[in-house]
Order: sequence, then structure tokens, then C-alpha cells
Amino acid sequence: MKLWLAIIFILLIGPAPVRAGWELEVDPFAYGLKGYSGHLAWAASDWRVDAGVFGLETPTGYYQEHWVVKMDGYGAKLHFLSDGAFFWGLAAGGGHLTFGRDDLASEQVRNFTSSGLEAGWRFGTGNWYWVPWVGVNRFAIAGEPVDWAGDTLEMPGWQVFPTIHLGFRF
Repeated sequence: MKLWLAIIFILLIGPAPVRAGWELEVDPFAYGLKGYSGHLAWAASDWRVDAGVFGLETPTGYYQEHWVVKMDGYGAKLHFLSDGAFFWGLAAGGGHLTFGRDDLASEQVRNFTSSGLEAGWRFGTGNWYWVPWVGVNRFAIAGEPVDWAGDTLEMPGWQVFPTIHLGFRF
């Protein structure tokens, strides 16, 4: 029943084609994961450039038992827009990964870079919009793998990242 209500809601709101101008977005999932997210973008009729900062903390054991990974960084995106609200694009970024264990008090910090592809759909009304999208990114982590107290964390090189951004057009 909830799925049908969500589908009806999406259909009633409809797609949100891009208009030229500035946009501001946040990712509410990042805030739910003890983090933050902020993106400023310039949109034209068929492309959009985005620059942002983000941070989050994965739940203990998300990658491997006992491990906690915190991420903070920056990124840039170039999205190509269709006549409707569908988009796809390129993303690149970097930042820091802080690795910790739930059974140890200290942490290790490593730099990372990422690049990948993204695709999604824009919905909204008026100046407000929301964007469900998914990214596939290649992560390069300096000093991989992370060894700690006889345990090694193997981070996947490719990661899929689905999320939703909430935005406002100026």
C-alpha cells in the first residue's frame, strides 16, 4: 500500500524539468548518518554543474564486522539533462576516510579520490524539487588496505550509492 501511495504521489507531482539558474541541494540521508551535505549548482537548458561538500559515518559493520568508516570530502558533477527530468552525468571528488573499530579507541585517516557515473530523475513543483539518483563510483584510497590489530579492512574499489537530494531553484 505504501509503495502505491508513493507512486501516486510521484505521478501527481510530476517531473521537474530544469530551468536556467542557481540551485541549492542537500542529501537528507547524510544527515541521518551523522553527517552533512550541501551542493550549489548552475543549471542551463541541457546541462548542470554542481560543486558540493559532504560527510557521513557508516554504521558499525557496514563494510566489515567491528569497522566504522567516516567520510568527509568534496565533489563536482557535470550532468546532462534530457527534455524531461531524466539526467545522467559524471562525478569526481576526494577527501578523507577515517577508519575506526568499535573495540579500539584510536583511528586511522586516509585520503581518497573517486570518479564515476550518475543517473536520476527530478520531481517537484514550483521552485522545490527532489532528485532520486544512483551513482557508481571508483574509489582510490591511499595506503590501501587498512590493517589494524591483526585485522584487515578490504574496501570495495567500486561502490554503488543510491540517494535522494532535496533542492531549491533560485
